[in-house]
Amino acid sequence: MSISGVADAIGHIKTQLAKLPKEKRWPINEWPTRYILIDPVLKGLGWNIHDYDECEVEAPMPSGQWMRTADYLLYDHNGSPVVVIEAKFLWDDLRNPDSIEQLAGYTQDLRKGFGVLTNGVEWHLYRLNQNVDFTTKRAIKINLLDGDRRERARELNEQLARDRWW
Repeated sequence: MSISGVADAIGHIKTQLAKLPKEKRWPINEWPTRYILIDPVLKGLGWNIHDYDECEVEAPMPSGQWMRTADYLLYDHNGSPVVVIEAKFLWDDLRNPDSIEQLAGYTQDLRKGFGVLTNGVEWHLYRLNQNVDFTTKRAIKINLLDGDRRERARELNEQLARDRWW
């Protein structure tokens, strides 16, 4: 997919957030955050979130890992997981140690790709091919509302675009 597709998704997010009345800005729980904010970005990055070969939603993690399900599990052309996404409430603080620990549990056996923690606006990407403590793996922090949306789109596209893995 092109950077313009991701930039369009970011524009959509900015528009949707601007429409929210102040009394509805908090709390917006995880499901609307996923549907309104995260899904459009993933589609803009070229992922077909409705194709089980590419994307599993509420993916149970293998036994021995975290006892819950990952919100999104994105697969490469060989069927190997390459991106694990844990979605949080809109405006949720992604520095929360419990959230980071949850994502670390989901990604503990993966050695390539990214673990992503997002509230729809901020995206924290953890590079999984580093043999270090998970909390030091965060490679990139992107806030979709900061600065030029094409630049934010380029940053996301470079790391998470479907074309990178297929």
